[in-house]
Amino acid sequence: MKQITLTTTLFCIFSSITYASDGLSESIIKHNDMIKKIEQQKSSKEEKSEGYSFFKTAMQHINYEERYVYKKDHADRGIKKGDVQKNDFSGTNLVTIGGNIAPINDRYDFSFETVSTLIPQEINEEWTVGGVANQTDKATIDFTQITFLIHQKYTPKHRAVGGIEFKKLAFERYDFGLPNGDNAFPNLSDKDQTLVNIRERISSLSFDAGYWYESGNVGKEGWHYNAKALVKVPVWQNAENTSAPDVSFSDPSGYDFDLELGASYTIVPNIDVGLLAGYSYIFRKGASQGNVHWPENTFQAYTLGLSFNWNL
Repeated sequence: MKQITLTTTLFCIFSSITYASDGLSESIIKHNDMIKKIEQQKSSKEEKSEGYSFFKTAMQHINYEERYVYKKDHADRGIKKGDVQKNDFSGTNLVTIGGNIAPINDRYDFSFETVSTLIPQEINEEWTVGGVANQTDKATIDFTQITFLIHQKYTPKHRAVGGIEFKKLAFERYDFGLPNGDNAFPNLSDKDQTLVNIRERISSLSFDAGYWYESGNVGKEGWHYNAKALVKVPVWQNAENTSAPDVSFSDPSGYDFDLELGASYTIVPNIDVGLLAGYSYIFRKGASQGNVHWPENTFQAYTLGLSFNWNL
């Protein structure tokens, strides 16, 4: 009888221990699952990037230079083989920049951006040959750019980007003169001189790749920072000038790159106001067709302005 009682007692104790152990294990598993769920929710909340729209207005200081090396003497013009023809073009335009960044999924975003000259500045351009002043004119330049990029988010902050871009530089030159103040076209009357207007259009299509940084979502309390660096390889180009209407240049040899930094602060929920600074560089090798030459040229732009970002 005692043996049965002892056995029964031991069995009950073992069953209680087993039950308690199973209950503890189940509790631990539930606790671990809860921690994982909280961490996943927290991670998901931290990693989810929201899109936003932006509008920027800025002053863009432009330095543009054309450079051509003469391949032979031109005695009638006092030009020797090896002389370099260059221009001095420097001015500041008001530009507007607009666009949007839109999330596709947790891994990819899509962005587009447009840049256009709002008010071009008329500048006095001077040309030199062999370091000696050769010609003057007045000129303006319009800059237009449209960029489409796919963002691959390694993290919501750090992105590799790639896409396609179209840009156009439009020049207008007029009021031509000589360094001594004489008319550049002595056979024309003063009235006809004012009608001489030369327009040049350089359009190009490029593939872009680079890095993009976003510190967080726009419109949340505090500061928001962003930065981008893009390298661009032109794959198509068309350069035309009204002084040689039957000739166009399509060789896209060259490269571009852009840098931009931005900082903005939330003034009301979902709206930021801030500053931006940028630098753009465009290089084209130039080409020749018969006696018509499109010189090697470089375009540099320094941009400083205000940004308005919103996530509504």
